[in-house]
Amino acid sequence: MFARIASLFRSAPPAPVKRNGSRWTPERYVAAPVADGLASRDNNGPRATWAVTRQPHGANYVSVISTSTIGDGAAAGSAHKTNAKAIERHFQTKFWRHCDADLIRADFGNFCTRVMRSIAIFGEALAVMVTDRRSLALRLRLLNPDQLDMNRNEEFNGRRIVNGVEFDAEGMIVAYWILPDAPDQPHNTARPAIRFDAADVLHIFDAQFPGQVRGTSPLAPVLTRLHEFDRLEDHLMAKHATAALFGLVFTNANAGDAFDDDADVRHPALEAGASIVAAPGYDVTAVQPPNPEGDIAFMTALQRSIAAGLGIPFELLSGDLSNTNYSSAKLGLETFRRRVDALRRTVLEPKLLDPVWKRFHTLEYLAGRLDIPGYLDDPDAALEVRWLWPQWASLDPSKDADAAVALVNAGIMSRVEAIAQRGRDPEEVLAEIARTPAIVPAAPQPMEPAK
Repeated sequence: MFARIASLFRSAPPAPVKRNGSRWTPERYVAAPVADGLASRDNNGPRATWAVTRQPHGANYVSVISTSTIGDGAAAGSAHKTNAKAIERHFQTKFWRHCDADLIRADFGNFCTRVMRSIAIFGEALAVMVTDRRSLALRLRLLNPDQLDMNRNEEFNGRRIVNGVEFDAEGMIVAYWILPDAPDQPHNTARPAIRFDAADVLHIFDAQFPGQVRGTSPLAPVLTRLHEFDRLEDHLMAKHATAALFGLVFTNANAGDAFDDDADVRHPALEAGASIVAAPGYDVTAVQPPNPEGDIAFMTALQRSIAAGLGIPFELLSGDLSNTNYSSAKLGLETFRRRVDALRRTVLEPKLLDPVWKRFHTLEYLAGRLDIPGYLDDPDAALEVRWLWPQWASLDPSKDADAAVALVNAGIMSRVEAIAQRGRDPEEVLAEIARTPAIVPAAPQPMEPAK
């Protein structure tokens, strides 16, 4: 399999067979999606960076997807039978606020947000887990994905390197070849790549095809549309601005050189609120500005196409809620929420959160700073964790609360599940309820008669 991937990367895909009258032109042909994704990284990365830093819709997309997916970060809930609360508290106090190796005073929630931004732009995020030499504590360092050396493709001693990712003879990832300096940094000294053990590297991306070793930018399907939309906006603004300059047109049926003798008529001062007196013998015609309705309809259709390509609701991408009602908003948001939940559960948890949780507690246990009963017998069971993500904002909290109560009363949903859906730890909430006295509404006081 890996030999096939490497051969596809080294050679160009075969040219498509073009038949007479075919609508499928050569550029609309992808014979090897994995090789095509690797070959297009040089163009998609810089173009995606332009889109999210220079184009409003691209910038808004990254903000929406990062905020919706991460929020302020997922809360960890240890599943340990006897020491769960101590394990959770240790993670919160010793790691959450001190996780970044670059000392930028960012907590783990902010780190996850930056990881999500990298995924939203480049289709992948790259980080390394390092151990602080002084405290022997876990620290994380987020890297530019381009530091994964895409030019390293070779075979040696039965192993294979594809785009900086090293596989053993059985096809398992064993190492990553990472450049010490990011290509976009001014202090880049072009030092050769360094080999990192796979256990120390967090390579987070959503694989779309079998054999895919690098992520593909989610912006790739809409980059051309974003570029054309930006040009269209500039064109329309220029058209309307130019039309506004020609408020009056002077015409003279007698022709001749009359204009040459009257500079005020030849070069009228077109300013807002100005009164222009036409010279005798000239007709004055007011210029009608162009109607923007057709332009707005076309731009809205283009925005919907971009939103569909990015997988987010049109309203979230454009910020236009003028034609949104409760039913349409709920349907669009439900689909988007399912997509975000899938990204959390299938990409972020197994490739980022779980490895960080296990590495941190392993180091803390070996250093003697945390007691984890049963760790030596079964590390996986002792470090089992569930992640509680921030609650989605409700379109109608009253309706959602009534629906949850009805499901709990009907025996279809448990109280624990209802609390978990709100982003809270069920055990913590139930404990708070147990130690909080019931609130009895005060009896209404009789009103004193007016004097």
